[in-house]
Amino acid sequence: MTNHRQSDPYTPLASAIEQNGGVACEEMPFLFFPEDITDRDVRRRSIEVARRTCAQCPVKLMCFEYAMNTGQRFGIWGGTLPSER
Repeated sequence: MTNHRQSDPYTPLASAIEQNGGVACEEMPFLFFPEDITDRDVRRRSIEVARRTCAQCPVKLMCFEYAMNTGQRFGIWGGTLPSER
C-alpha cells in the first residue's frame, strides 16, 4: 500500500512549519491572498505587510519552492507575488 502523504508536495513544508511552531501567515491568511481584496490601497498595504512578514519567516525558501514546484497562481508565497514567480 502506498503512503500518499509522503508524495504530497506540501508535506515537507507543513513539517517545517510544524517544527518551527507555526508561521505568521497561518494567523492572517487574508493578507497573503491580496487578489481577494477589492480596495486598491488596502491591497497594496496587505502586500507590504505580507512581504515584511515573509522576510522574517524561517520557512520562506521552502514556501517559495513549494509555490514554484506546484504552480501556485494566487497568493503570496515566500514573499513573492504570482507575477514574480
